[in-house]
Amino acid sequence: MPLKSHVVDRLLLSKFFLQKIRFQSVTSDRHTLAANIIAAHDAAELAIASVCDQLDCLPRGETYLMLYFEPYKKATGKELSGREYFRTLNIARNNIKHQGIFPDGQQWSRVGENVFEYVNNWCSDALQESFLALDQSALLLDGEVRRLYDEARQSAEVKDYKTTFEKLALALSMVFEDNDALRGFEAGKANTEDAIRVVGFGIHGNDFLALQQFMPHVSRWGSDAKIPRWKQSEFGHPGNWRESAAEFCLRTFVDVAVKLQGANWIPGPLSRDILYEQQIEALKDGVEFWRDVPDGEAWVFGLPTGKTKRESKQMLKRGERLKVVVNLSAGSQGIDGGKVLTIAPFADSYEAWNVLAADVKVVCVPRTEAYVKKSFPWLEEMEWEPE
Repeated sequence: MPLKSHVVDRLLLSKFFLQKIRFQSVTSDRHTLAANIIAAHDAAELAIASVCDQLDCLPRGETYLMLYFEPYKKATGKELSGREYFRTLNIARNNIKHQGIFPDGQQWSRVGENVFEYVNNWCSDALQESFLALDQSALLLDGEVRRLYDEARQSAEVKDYKTTFEKLALALSMVFEDNDALRGFEAGKANTEDAIRVVGFGIHGNDFLALQQFMPHVSRWGSDAKIPRWKQSEFGHPGNWRESAAEFCLRTFVDVAVKLQGANWIPGPLSRDILYEQQIEALKDGVEFWRDVPDGEAWVFGLPTGKTKRESKQMLKRGERLKVVVNLSAGSQGIDGGKVLTIAPFADSYEAWNVLAADVKVVCVPRTEAYVKKSFPWLEEMEWEPE
């Protein structure tokens, strides 16, 4: 069962306390020794409370360190290791806090390391988690995202930083894809608008932008989907594939992924072209479509003059329809001075052609893709409004 988020937070706080004193061996400085005992005791209490919380066996009523061992034993039928050691530690801590009695330096000189080992055993035996390796990645809910993160971290350990960034990019693309609140986000695509949007989820905008810049682009669409693509002319080169950058991106990725995986859906506007296609309908027979092409006969001293000639074609009969991209032609008029529309792509040609607006009717019709039919079944045809 995945660790509860608040369980991970408390275990990480316990680890934070212990890492500061883990390798300290203090015998003569009694104040440092006393501080280490208090810190180790509090770290142990955080850890054992986390274990019991995860297993739903917290003691009722008043709680302190030694009250957690028995509920754990009743719930699991097993003893947590170190019970007597922590009974003695609890006494030493109480003597310091409540009576000002300082402990023996030889007995408690390695208290940080000893408590760390006990907590590591608790996590391994009770939670099947390594306290030593525990970081915020334990909060990643998606198994595939966590697998890719683990592979990225393993690549960093063997100094294969290029692969580290590629694995992180694939993992981040999955975080974006699985969350409806992140429409349009793509891994390796850094822009300020996305950075502003993630700030609302508690993510540092500058860190997010830097993470995106270090990673290759992973498109969510087209033939390149799910394939990390580097752009060498920008940031895709060995100068950026270095240890400090990899450590930053591993740390920042976890922060971003954990905060975004719980992001609630936010409704947002969709552009017309996502949901609609434009369609023209001929209002008469023999509607003329034309374009201006270079006049190959207009030459002066062996050079083209830049003059053009009109090339025409008639494609549609009255009532025939065609789905195309339609725009109002800028600065162009028909022979009779009427408004002109630009049509592209036209039939089997990728070139743009012109048509008199008066000769056709332009409407917007719902797209036929499955996602439109499923999510927007109420959409109807609407008139096109030139802009």
